[in-house]
Amino acid sequence: RDTGARHREEHHAEQRPVAAGPADFAGAADRAMRLTGTTQALATADPPVHKLHRDTVFPDLMAKRMAALEPEIADLALRCVRRAIAEGSTDFMATVGNVVPITVISGLIGFLDSDPDRLLAGAFDSTAMLAGTISLDELLVLMARTGDIGAWIADQLNIAAKNPGADILGCIARGIDGGVLAAGEGH
Repeated sequence: RDTGARHREEHHAEQRPVAAGPADFAGAADRAMRLTGTTQALATADPPVHKLHRDTVFPDLMAKRMAALEPEIADLALRCVRRAIAEGSTDFMATVGNVVPITVISGLIGFLDSDPDRLLAGAFDSTAMLAGTISLDELLVLMARTGDIGAWIADQLNIAAKNPGADILGCIARGIDGGVLAAGEGH
C-alpha cells in the first residue's frame, strides 16, 4: 500500500475530531493535554465569568493607560521604521509589523525583561494550534512550546503578585488577592 496514502489517511483521521464540531475538538484537545500534562490555555469563559474577568482588569487600567499609549507607540514605530530604512531592504513584518504590537502588548501586560521574538513565536504557535489543520504530533509539539511560555507568564504573575503595578498583571494580581479571581484563573 502507498505510504503517502496511509499518511494522508492517518492525517485526516486526526483532523476528523476538529471537523466534527467544537465539542469533539474540545475532547481531542483534552486528550492531547492529558498526554502532555498541560492545561487549558484558551480564554473561553462565558458570561457572567467573562464579565467578572473583564471588569477586574479593564476599568482602572484601560482608562488611564490607553490615553498614554499614543506617544509610546509613535516613538516605537518611528524607531522600527528608521531601522528598516537603514537596512535598505527589510522584511516589514519582522522589522515593524510584528515588533510594534507585541512590544506594546507586552508593556500593557507588564512583562519584565520580555523577549518580543519569544512572545511572538508563542502567539504564532497558539494560533497554529487553533487552525485545526495540523496533525496530533504537530499539536503536541506546539503545546509543549506554548507550555514553556505559559510557565514564564505564570512566573511573571507571581512576580507581579509581590508588587502589583498599573498593568494587566497587576490588575490580575490584585483580583486574586481580593478574592475576585481564583489563583488558577490568573495562570
